[in-house]
Amino acid sequence: MRYVPSHYAQAFVELMTRYPERGDALRNGLMRALEHNGDYAKAGTIVAAIEKELMRRDGIASVMVVSARPLSAAAWEALRAAIGGDMVTNQRIDPGIEGGAKIIINETTMVDATLARKLKQLFPHASLTV
Repeated sequence: MRYVPSHYAQAFVELMTRYPERGDALRNGLMRALEHNGDYAKAGTIVAAIEKELMRRDGIASVMVVSARPLSAAAWEALRAAIGGDMVTNQRIDPGIEGGAKIIINETTMVDATLARKLKQLFPHASLTV
């Protein structure tokens, strides 16, 4: 039976939660299981899934900001206040956005406050390129 990365992640996090003192043995066991199951090539994806599962368990939000320019310190503080808890942040600069930002929270919730989206809302039948 083939396992998907989220299965490995859930099992690993559950075991680490139960037996934190056995971290090295659990990590070695995970690597042996990946090799035995022919999933060693997926190790990077599985590690990312483990990180995601740990963040979910601990209530830490993953926040990706896509904007034309780097956010100011005040903007980051406002974002932290809006999230209302711990968060891991990542920012991607995309000059094509022109203004505003897209904010993606936990890879599922997106706030699109870009100039391009606002213009499309104001002028839905116009062919605007921003």
